[in-house]
Amino acid sequence: MDQYCTTQNLKNSSREAYEGMAKNIINFMGNLALKDVKPSHLSEFVTSRGDTVSASTVRSYRLLRMCMADAELTGLLERTPFARHRAPKYPRSEESRFLTSEEVRLLLAAADGSRLQRPLAFMLATGVRSSELFALRKSDLHLEADVPYVTIRHNVRTSNGTPEWGDAKTVNGLRSIDLSPTTVDVIKAHLGTLMLEQMKSYRWDDESLLFPSTVGSVWDYKNFRKLWDRIVKDSGIAHASPHSTRHTHASHSIAAGEQVFYLSRRLGHSAVSQTYDTYGHLLKGGQEISAHAMDEFLQAV
Repeated sequence: MDQYCTTQNLKNSSREAYEGMAKNIINFMGNLALKDVKPSHLSEFVTSRGDTVSASTVRSYRLLRMCMADAELTGLLERTPFARHRAPKYPRSEESRFLTSEEVRLLLAAADGSRLQRPLAFMLATGVRSSELFALRKSDLHLEADVPYVTIRHNVRTSNGTPEWGDAKTVNGLRSIDLSPTTVDVIKAHLGTLMLEQMKSYRWDDESLLFPSTVGSVWDYKNFRKLWDRIVKDSGIAHASPHSTRHTHASHSIAAGEQVFYLSRRLGHSAVSQTYDTYGHLLKGGQEISAHAMDEFLQAV
């Protein structure tokens, strides 16, 4: 495990997550030799925490599959049991939901005048992740271009208190996102407010950050989430996570007629298939040609 974390250059938070998954696997089947692990053991592992499969169980399952595939590749195993076992699927979570038009209006109204007002508007307008939002710098903005855009280069996580910076997850994660005139106006207003905050503050850690904390440091996710939860409660909408802004952006883009390929690039998905898998059920129409393709043969039927 240590070797994998090192070769993949994983951050501390990811390393701890993998160590936790490895511990769960060892606790459940650590007394078994690799060659003795059967599909029935995998089924028991998947359901070991109840009938509902959790996301953490799916991640642990995939880690075990990866490790045993490596054992097969290096000759420690003749064959893994995964070829004869149906893999569990990720459960739908609160992060999978998107906001309706009315919910968006209520949420923005509840955020009006708060520190979350313009970051929320930016997330809805661009579909960026919170970890990408916190990592944005003013230099990533290109507002004077013929088509204004923002460049997504990095992400930063604060799950352990100390900011952990990382590059975009994938090649497609490093991307540029076009900005509408309305979004540009939101950003310019935000920059003006940010300048006033900086002038009034006795301490400002990093002048380059676009969406910093109240002291100019990287915005801690826990503090961000507290403010988010309060505004969601004040808005009166059903519970939703910050990641729902990303799904909201995608779903409303599809409803407006955006092509999945361009949406995939905008979201920074590793492949277009990921976008189809996540949002394909929202696609409407697009079957006019297929619907009539065989008509000439059926007219005489």
